[in-house]
Amino acid sequence: MRYILIILFISFSMQAQEFNLSQSIHQQEKKWQIVNDVVMGGVSSSQYEFTSEGIRFSGEVRLENNGGFCMIQFTPGEIQVSDYTEIIIKVKAEPSTFQLRLKSSRKDDFNYYQPFKTTGEWQELRFELSNFEPQFRGRQLNKSNFKASTIEEISILIGNKKREQFEIQIAEIYFD
Repeated sequence: MRYILIILFISFSMQAQEFNLSQSIHQQEKKWQIVNDVVMGGVSSSQYEFTSEGIRFSGEVRLENNGGFCMIQFTPGEIQVSDYTEIIIKVKAEPSTFQLRLKSSRKDDFNYYQPFKTTGEWQELRFELSNFEPQFRGRQLNKSNFKASTIEEISILIGNKKREQFEIQIAEIYFD
């Protein structure tokens, strides 16, 4: 009696999940929303426009009436991230500080964030998902860092406690 043993090795690598924001599928207005401090009585203003490179988010942060932030939200649907460890964004903005924010569920009243600095040149910035810290309205929460398996919202916020004009171009968002 003969036994034939066949061992088959299957090798694959998980492909990054990418959102190239210059593609029309990601340039649908229903996936994008502006949230400025006017929701709390402030007077900051911002807008976005789709470009051949992605999306341009610009405006003016003002401090009157306890204001001081502008934010753009991207809601691409439920993204499975349990197989990924990083989120990478490709952005260009004059030197300033922004926040990259994530929500595992749009129903959450808090978010996870990491700050980042821009240089005026195109940058590819990498963020470990596990380093995103929980916060509610800018206050740290006594919760663990991000460990969810899904993301439903990705936001970029500017709010540096000073009056400033800004423009940031966002070309890509992807997970690796």
